[in-house]
Amino acid sequence: EMCIRDRYQRRVRGTTQTKNKISKMNLITKSELENKLKNNSQNFILLDVRDIDEVKNHGAIEKAHNIPWATLQDVLNDIYDGDAFQKEFGFPKPKKEDQIIFYCKAGGRAQRAYDIASNLGFKNILCYKGGALEWF
Repeated sequence: EMCIRDRYQRRVRGTTQTKNKISKMNLITKSELENKLKNNSQNFILLDVRDIDEVKNHGAIEKAHNIPWATLQDVLNDIYDGDAFQKEFGFPKPKKEDQIIFYCKAGGRAQRAYDIASNLGFKNILCYKGGALEWF
């Protein structure tokens, strides 16, 4: 029987392995994101994966949509069809080929969101690791 510590260790090891998946290519810097927003580029979705209360209390980057990372797996999967998604979140459901940029407070949850989306087959995804702490 596996003891709790072993299970924890395995989970921790698993997380560190997924953390290495993001190459420099999949990161976006503050200035790159600022340029995308400034150029009014419509061809990306900026997802704030912080909790709803954090967004209410601290604000969000302009044009960002909020989906808390803990719900992301279900939300990006097929739990919502396009209409239900649009009604719930106020923007069209991301397609697998859409460019999605994830951010949170300091990068940790954005990293997890990136892993979730990657595992679901989203190919054009980026992680803004500076997050709200760097932005505001």
